[in-house]
Amino acid sequence: MHKVVLCLDCGPWMEGPLVRRRTDLEDHLASFVYEYTSNQEIPLSKQLLKMSKQQRSAALSTITKNILNKDGSPHARAFEAHLKRLLGTRRRLGIQALQELKETLVGAVVTVIWFRDDGMSATAGVVARSVDDFIQRFDVGGFSVDEVAEKWEANRTRAPPPLWPTLLQELPEQGADVRVVLLSGAEGTETAPRTCAAAACAMALQAEMTRTEFFLCSLSLGLVQTQRLEHLEELCAWGGGLSYQIVGPEDLHPAVEAVQAHFLSEARTRAERREFYAAKQTAGTAQLGLPSPAASRAEIARVLASVAAASSLPAMDFCTPATVVLPVLADVEFTPHRRWARSLRMWRDLRGLRDCCFGDNGGLGVELDEPSVGEGSWRVRNTHPPASALKLKNGSALVAINDGRIMRQSYKNEIAERTAPRPVVLTFRHPGPLPSPTTRDAAMALAEAIVARVREGKITPLASPFPKPPVEAPSRSSGLEELGWGGSEGDWVDALPPALREAYGNRIRGDSAIARNPAVLHEVLLWCGSVADAARAARVCQLWRVVTSEGAVHPPVWTHRRWPPRRLWTRLLRQPGAVPAGCRPGFWRWCCPTTVATCPHPTTAAAVADSCAVEDARGLGESLAYDGGSAAGIPLAAAVCDRLSQPSGIPAGELAALLLKLEDLRAMWLLAGPSSVAWWRTTLFQFHRAFSAFRPLVYKAWHAEAAAVDKHFVFWLLTLFTEANGLAEGDLLRMLDMFLFERSPKVFFRVTLAAFASAGEGPLKGKEMDEVVEKLVGGLSAGTIPEEEVVDRGLRVKVTRSMLAHAGS
Repeated sequence: MHKVVLCLDCGPWMEGPLVRRRTDLEDHLASFVYEYTSNQEIPLSKQLLKMSKQQRSAALSTITKNILNKDGSPHARAFEAHLKRLLGTRRRLGIQALQELKETLVGAVVTVIWFRDDGMSATAGVVARSVDDFIQRFDVGGFSVDEVAEKWEANRTRAPPPLWPTLLQELPEQGADVRVVLLSGAEGTETAPRTCAAAACAMALQAEMTRTEFFLCSLSLGLVQTQRLEHLEELCAWGGGLSYQIVGPEDLHPAVEAVQAHFLSEARTRAERREFYAAKQTAGTAQLGLPSPAASRAEIARVLASVAAASSLPAMDFCTPATVVLPVLADVEFTPHRRWARSLRMWRDLRGLRDCCFGDNGGLGVELDEPSVGEGSWRVRNTHPPASALKLKNGSALVAINDGRIMRQSYKNEIAERTAPRPVVLTFRHPGPLPSPTTRDAAMALAEAIVARVREGKITPLASPFPKPPVEAPSRSSGLEELGWGGSEGDWVDALPPALREAYGNRIRGDSAIARNPAVLHEVLLWCGSVADAARAARVCQLWRVVTSEGAVHPPVWTHRRWPPRRLWTRLLRQPGAVPAGCRPGFWRWCCPTTVATCPHPTTAAAVADSCAVEDARGLGESLAYDGGSAAGIPLAAAVCDRLSQPSGIPAGELAALLLKLEDLRAMWLLAGPSSVAWWRTTLFQFHRAFSAFRPLVYKAWHAEAAAVDKHFVFWLLTLFTEANGLAEGDLLRMLDMFLFERSPKVFFRVTLAAFASAGEGPLKGKEMDEVVEKLVGGLSAGTIPEEEVVDRGLRVKVTRSMLAHAGS
């Protein structure tokens, strides 16, 4: 018994007329116009009879033009309905294909996955939609075409999750035989070349780890671009399956019969298909660049890195609201948990975007100019009520309707249909040429999507904060007990656990004072205040190395929080100037050792992609599959590495390998698959806990005004505070010194909370929300804290592990 996974496209392309030839439109247009204008039940026919011959000819020309332009007029809608009745739709053809496959499907365990093969925003990876609502399961003998057709109809207006990550979740955990059948219009992002390449790498890794045998077949419905068909044919050959194009009912039976025969064929037949693709790779005619059928994990990682390295900001869409952001912008009831929508609109306005929500039925009052030859966007010509009350500037470009992008080739009827439901959100860009997205745009777009994902997941700020913790400045001399050595008497080795006593006791010989009580040496090193002195002390002898640096970066897990060398270095890094500029490259390499420095890369983005593929290839593959073959975190991480390369003294490529070695940073830049969203959920919980514990009154004041300051924290964190204009370069490097050693975002919490607490309630009194949001985005200190005191004040903020212990629960 085998398992079959049906992937059915419920996107808008499947609802269009099933045009079999490019000339079908012209063939049926003349007869339709004649019948339409001759119908006595239509008022237009009576008007035409009263016109002169010249007027009638001009009216018929206008009607024909409206139909060809698909402007949403009654004539265009009637012609589209006429074509659907006459030719059918792709969805109807897909149901007929399932009827043909029913005999084979009844004898298998069937899982149906719904997806939409259309456009995808650059923040799609942040959205973790419910998968169960878009999956149908049938046991052996239980498959029903009628139930599938009913579900298909219900999912036409819904937004399912991306296809390939859902498919990966449905692959069995242990060895099994899985057949995957893809029915789609092959017009959108899910079947784009880069998405297919990333999905193939992720599926190959999944199959290699679980010993799962699978093969993939594709049935493309309707007219499809030749190049897209070639890409699907390569993907299916790589997966040991077949790919067919079904233009009309006459092509249905031969294609389905071939797929059925392939379903029941022996494994040798599927192996021949994989050998065919391997031969294309050898001949150099393969276009997708997929891993070879027998590729090792290292080869798959290299292919995945090459796909990810092509991610670039100019090719990404940061204007369209993420699916999780849209309900916040479309909320017309002013519900309490969405009061932060006002600050969200201000936040998007800083990126040059204006979101207008219309909740009442009737006209919008917006007149649009069609795209001209030199201008590629629909622009506002004039406004009337109700849109005139929004003070929308003439010349603003319409870039999105709800969560769908408006392109130059969008038709009038498409715009009319998408603006018909209520509420509807129209996104405009400010007048002027459309600029290419920058690193700042990417970070702000990801920040709003992440915060919306956490808040819309019913994660609310804490109502009962912890008691205010002590805020004491750290002493330069920490004391013996502070270093975790216990008292000043006796042999410290005797206080260690048995395993550590055996490991370290034999390496310390002699009865010197340092061997009995190393805290004296630690006191001296703390007064010196430099990691260079601590490194020199570790070279004196084996005893000094054990008590000063052994296990400082990676302490034994059972003593992680109180391992003395780690406590020494943690307190040492609190001192100003603890890491001299000349020592910083060596210190960072010591904290995060990597061997990628010997492997040069053409760009920093390629180094980022390669590092992610080496550290977590599966997570990177799932992230790319979520985001349509591109990951906004890759160019964002590359920009941060380029920005930090010169002040840190480390080449950008090596710095990328060094930073991406940390799992926290991979999750922060959304390059760790589904676990990235979970990491952000925990981090924002911790941020709210720390804020409410540190300054309860300030926290309540910000929350009462629905300022949603966590957007600013996420924005600064995504850029590693390189976009925080209140932070000096030396303080930035000092923060990163502590972060790379401790591998904990607590230092970022401290600095952010110090900035917010210093701002206090002042920015909220007597000022508009747009001023508050713009002031916080403009600088970390919000104009109230001296630049040279940002980190020092942050280090006085007490953020403990116990304070954050239950943040993720």
